[in-house]
Amino acid sequence: TDTSGDPAFEELLGRVREASLGAYAHQDVPFEHLVELLNPQRSTSHHPLFQVALVLQNTAQGDFTLPGLRVHPDEVGIGRSRFDMLFSLAERAGGQGVTGTIEYSTELFDRSTVEGLLARWVRLLEQFVEDPSLPVSRAELVGADERVRLVEGWNDTGAVVPEESLAGLFTAQVRRDPDAVALVQGERSLSYGELEAWSNRLAHWLVGEGVGPEKLVAVVLPRSVELVVAVLAVLKAGGAYVPVDPEYPAERRAFMLADADPVLVLDAQALARDVSGFPAEAPEVGVEMDHPAYVIYTSGSTGTPKGVAVSHRGVASLAHTQLERLGVDSRSRVLQFASPSFDAAFWELVTAFSSGAALVVAEEGRLVGEALRDLMIGRRITHALIPPSVVATLPPDAAEELTDFTCLVVGAEPCPSELVARWSVGRRVINAYGPTESTVAISMSGALTGGVVPIGEPVTNTRAYVLDELLRPVPVGVVGELYASGAGLARGYVGRAGLTAERFVASPFEPGVRMYRT
Repeated sequence: TDTSGDPAFEELLGRVREASLGAYAHQDVPFEHLVELLNPQRSTSHHPLFQVALVLQNTAQGDFTLPGLRVHPDEVGIGRSRFDMLFSLAERAGGQGVTGTIEYSTELFDRSTVEGLLARWVRLLEQFVEDPSLPVSRAELVGADERVRLVEGWNDTGAVVPEESLAGLFTAQVRRDPDAVALVQGERSLSYGELEAWSNRLAHWLVGEGVGPEKLVAVVLPRSVELVVAVLAVLKAGGAYVPVDPEYPAERRAFMLADADPVLVLDAQALARDVSGFPAEAPEVGVEMDHPAYVIYTSGSTGTPKGVAVSHRGVASLAHTQLERLGVDSRSRVLQFASPSFDAAFWELVTAFSSGAALVVAEEGRLVGEALRDLMIGRRITHALIPPSVVATLPPDAAEELTDFTCLVVGAEPCPSELVARWSVGRRVINAYGPTESTVAISMSGALTGGVVPIGEPVTNTRAYVLDELLRPVPVGVVGELYASGAGLARGYVGRAGLTAERFVASPFEPGVRMYRT
């Protein structure tokens, strides 16, 4: 109720300040925080003044005697924690060590968590007793068993996958079913066999123009059938493609082309070239897994845009994870939604062409809200990778209306739990995470239903570590920096050897292996 100006309330408030708060009344502490502190029924998750107390009871205990009685102290539990966590220690008589108790809030901590914290603390003290000159930063908090679990157990992602590029995975689907629909945009449709022949003919022309392994080809095309043909053709010619979105500002496009220095630029005019006279079979080129497959430029939000060279080595491992976790197969229809200049567009190609699914290219323009919903319904989309902020623009009933839509992958930004809860009814919702410096993703969740949205587990043949500044694993629940290693790691930054060496560092867990600092 509104008590402003009520004399009785003001008098009561004064009494509370004077009688209950004592010294606090003279400190610059919000009064409502102190009232909250005094309230035994408060529901805050943390004590408002401090959270953890460490007490050493090292003063002599006073004697209390009563005539004719034997008196001894007896500990009485009050049934609730006074703070989030309280360590109360006492020295044993005669220097026989230290004993103590830990009191903690069961609303915040499990017993196993507290026991783990205690074990780490004891481990820390033992190291300093053994070597008092040991710097605090060099002490190991992680025990041997936990280290094995963090470094090896949670990174047991090894699997045998074919040494194939995207072009190789695509050709395998051509052999399996050349008449299956591979590519759709509007009224246009190409079978796997037709797409194979067109891209092979273009690849022969590219080889004649000097394209081959370690050669870059700029692809300046919007989302389109021609873009997909161009990408496959460059890969079949052994080169690496550099996607340049034609909608980018002219200054950015000019920078990317000058920085990448491609041997060729494939634009709409180049794709209009008649290549019907070239062979429909793929050219024979010696492509190795460590040759670059594409160069994606970072946004430049933290400085000058950098070209990240990604090899073929991680492609089959990414495809293996997608087939395992997304439920994609030859009956699926995958939406090609991402801008060509984002590696998410490569994800979409791998999802479709490694499984024999149809890739449905979204029409040009900004697809959000009702326009995106209508496209997905009309084209019977089953799988799509869409940022959460774009999913949020879809009409409220879209989750129920998209009856063919069986798998939503979110990525590129944090995903709200309520979005997962709404969209996970009747379909899979997967959260994927990966920097540009990897083959699209370094981790992927399982099917989510709500709650905290994790970035998941490492993808096939990828390892992820949370490390401190000395590259040591931090205990579970402790903040560190995420590092990734494995098949999908990029080769580095084009023309920036110093920056590559700074961000791609030697792994302390595997000799001769690099990790990327995210």
